[in-house]
Amino acid sequence: MQGGVQTIEAEGRDVMTDKRTVLVADDHADIRTLVSDYLSAGNFQVLTACNGDEALAIFRRSSPDLLILDLNMPGCDGAAVCRQVRETSAVPIIVLSARTEDLDKILLLELGADDYLTKPFNPRELVARVEATFRRIKWDKTSEGEGAQKLEFGNLTLDLEKKQAWVSQDVVPLTPIEFSLLACLAQNKGQNMTRQQLLDKIWGADYFGDERTVDAHIRGVRAKLKKADERLRPILSVWGVGYRFED
Repeated sequence: MQGGVQTIEAEGRDVMTDKRTVLVADDHADIRTLVSDYLSAGNFQVLTACNGDEALAIFRRSSPDLLILDLNMPGCDGAAVCRQVRETSAVPIIVLSARTEDLDKILLLELGADDYLTKPFNPRELVARVEATFRRIKWDKTSEGEGAQKLEFGNLTLDLEKKQAWVSQDVVPLTPIEFSLLACLAQNKGQNMTRQQLLDKIWGADYFGDERTVDAHIRGVRAKLKKADERLRPILSVWGVGYRFED
């Protein structure tokens, strides 16, 4: 171990054991150790970093399968790491934060985090969320071959295989969760979908978060679609229910 980093030979996936690799970045050594121990017991390969700059260096070198980031690291904090990672990668990101304000949680999700957990946290719950995230990814991949690979609604195109959205010829920079939400609503065009239904479909039935997570990501989708085309507002709010996609 060098500089707080547990190194492995393979990049991203340990090819000898086929374990998923998780990068844990936190400036508190006790938290890094605690999380690493529980993840290792859950059959994950673990890399660690003690600050944001180190986390970015390891991410670029080793291509981990999932990131766990502390929000309040000194220097390059978790939000900055999340923002930089999202410029080039759709890797799942879970943020740990001592902040409890809803606004902070919403901003994290809009930056591209897939999930958040407030400190102090139960390490078993964190491992459960990591496992749920990987199950969601597996479900996304197995569902790629089902039905049409592209959905078109006027100047909005959704490529279900590449998980990309276009408005006219411009790519809309949606996060993986944002794209999954938009695609799910589009595939059920005209149907009212509750927040709980969306949570179950996108995050999985065993997700521990609350329904406001959906609202935060929907805001992100709407803002990015509106930026691409002011007239493009396909996601409608259904009072007392949830959301509906209309062409």
